Amino acid sequence: MSDWPEIGIHPGIPAEEYHQGPGVSQTTLKRVLNSTLYHARHALLSPSDGSSATTVFDVGEATHIALLEPHRFDQRVVRGLELDRRSKANKEAHVDFAAEHAGKIILLAKEFDKVEAMAVGVLRNKKAVEILAAPGFTELSMVWEDEETGQLCRGRDDRYCRWQEMNIIADVKTHAGHCSTDSIERTIGKFGYDIQAAFYLDGMARLGAGDRRFVFIFVEKAAPHECRLFEASEDMILHGRAKYRKALKLWAEAEKSGDWPSWGNEITKAELRPYDLAPEEDFYGRD
Repeated sequence: MSDWPEIGIHPGIPAEEYHQGPGVSQTTLKRVLNSTLYHARHALLSPSDGSSATTVFDVGEATHIALLEPHRFDQRVVRGLELDRRSKANKEAHVDFAAEHAGKIILLAKEFDKVEAMAVGVLRNKKAVEILAAPGFTELSMVWEDEETGQLCRGRDDRYCRWQEMNIIADVKTHAGHCSTDSIERTIGKFGYDIQAAFYLDGMARLGAGDRRFVFIFVEKAAPHECRLFEASEDMILHGRAKYRKALKLWAEAEKSGDWPSWGNEITKAELRPYDLAPEEDFYGRD
């Protein structure tokens, strides 16, 4: 019987159980930094019911299953019907199909094909294949207590493995553009992947897992669906750590005080962003 959610490293915990577990996740900490404590707490207490139609999340989740748990792909992911919903008969066919495959991820046909193509793209990358096949764990959940704040934290590694005499945390990411270095670095900053890397590495360190490195496995969403690996640099980890520690302290203080501030009541003066400014020659006028 699993001892989840006690402090420690926990293989084999279902995703649904992990997401319902205690502790602050890297997603919550990024919400603290990108919005307010009030919004972050609301999202944690009122998660989406997942009742919407196919979403980007579904494609990402299906891709993770295809790469990390391929033995479960046919059980969890289904290619949807190629029927429009204009006629009554077609609408009923979709309803029946959804009922038949209840609990599974039903993708539009083009999205299903994209997931399969992305999986093939990753499998063309020799080092990605080695990391995915190296001795270790897939979807490894962990719970730890932050030493400074006493806050309970949790994380979930896509892969934790031993590869080339190194302990690797590997995370699979789909990427909207080409995997150029500039594009990937912009994406890491935009979505706070530096925060995730530092948070997970520190969590593993707190649990005594030894030396570790964090590797991103990026795969392009569009053809030719190429895959490229990036390792989080020491500088990236330092910056990610500074960000998540700020958010974690704010969260811990809010829990202690019971005060979860939002935007506040002051009127804020709005300015145009640099790219929305009028050209200088138009701003100053012409003779």
